[in-house]
Amino acid sequence: MSSNPGNSGAPAAGSPASGATPLAIQKLTQGYSPFEDRISLDAQSADGRVLRLWLTRRLADTLFGHLGGMVSARAAKKDESFARHLQVWEQQAAQSQMRNDEPVRWQGDSVLVAGFDIGRVGSNKKGARVIFKASMAGMVHPVATLSLEEVHLRQWIGLVFRIYGTARWPRDVWPQWLIDAQRKAADAEASRGDPA
Repeated sequence: MSSNPGNSGAPAAGSPASGATPLAIQKLTQGYSPFEDRISLDAQSADGRVLRLWLTRRLADTLFGHLGGMVSARAAKKDESFARHLQVWEQQAAQSQMRNDEPVRWQGDSVLVAGFDIGRVGSNKKGARVIFKASMAGMVHPVATLSLEEVHLRQWIGLVFRIYGTARWPRDVWPQWLIDAQRKAADAEASRGDPA
């Protein structure tokens, strides 16, 4: 799957030069900027290089619509009710395995993501690889790659779903099983008295 709108956004000042090797993301911290009305992805490579990727709502809707669809497709051949319950359970299981890490410390380089390519990776092709692209010097170039096994893909989808709530963006792009899983997680947190 690919999204490449051409020259639909220039990178911020100080962004990586075109032709540079794309950042192989090892660690990612996501957030929301009300001022920019965009999602920020602070990406770090194994060698410590850091790059902030900005996602507009339009591009985030497309990206996470595709990623949610990839996860949903696994259960598509099963009975619809069973498949939805299975997806909710698998999403809750993935989110329960999350751990708190130190956030990536953004150091100034940033780009506005102009497009992406998506492919399947991992054991049994259940994970995803996203190649983020930015417009530089009038051309679209890959700037970062993210490869996630299924459990990490589900965790990331769940985190960004929460960012949509913070941003007050419509959640119509998300699959119903994810909405159900997030509702169950919020109900469980509320019953324990945990802050949402």
